[in-house]
Amino acid sequence: MIGLSTSQIEKFREDGFLGPFTALQPHEMVPIRDHISKNVLSYTPKYYPSQKHCRHLDDQIIFDLCSHPSIIKKMNSIFGEDLILWRSHIFLKEKGAGEVPWHQDRDYWPLEPIINISAWLAIDEANKHNSCVQVIPGSHKRIIPHIKVRSPKITASEFEKMADPNELSKEKTAINMELKSGEFFIFNNLTLHRSAPNTSERSRMGLAVRVTVPIVKIYHEEIFKTHQGILLSGSDRYGFNKITKKENFKPQSL
Repeated sequence: MIGLSTSQIEKFREDGFLGPFTALQPHEMVPIRDHISKNVLSYTPKYYPSQKHCRHLDDQIIFDLCSHPSIIKKMNSIFGEDLILWRSHIFLKEKGAGEVPWHQDRDYWPLEPIINISAWLAIDEANKHNSCVQVIPGSHKRIIPHIKVRSPKITASEFEKMADPNELSKEKTAINMELKSGEFFIFNNLTLHRSAPNTSERSRMGLAVRVTVPIVKIYHEEIFKTHQGILLSGSDRYGFNKITKKENFKPQSL
């Protein structure tokens, strides 16, 4: 089964995350990892001031990962048939990289209303030694106050806010989402997650796939004018966003 069973859907709704699942085998990820390092992260696109964001728009391999049937069918089970890929994010944590603090993604999304489901795909094997993602079951059931990051020098620079530590004591024990290369998990935009400093001798690369539904207005065009959403499945009955159907989309340099 590529989609989710009824019991899996219930578990996702209870915990706020689900996985791991397999998209590709580790040996299949080797040339993909090499491609991303040499051809994707080697330059910054003109259309967006980052090497790591929305690279599915200009790279076929990144787009193929983001639109992998195993990922999309599981998201269909949660959100229904109509899905829009609106963002992707490559996470690279080199040896010695600092932590990403506990946070809920909703504070970072230019969406109205804030409806998003994410998949985190391991490009490299991710374990507790090289800073796999950690999640807190059930933390998606409330909006947790966030505060300014207290120690920005030891924290990943793009994360300026963190969950209030006083609130974390009310939550359950965190779980390490250890993944083999080619595995992924899905999670709610309110699920608390973090990654610890990478204290291993190996880097850790992952790809986050961000998906919403057509009733949501995406304000990404305020950041870069050439942004477009990709209709991965179903239809768009609302027309709130600049959308291209998956079968008509071809990544290109912008």
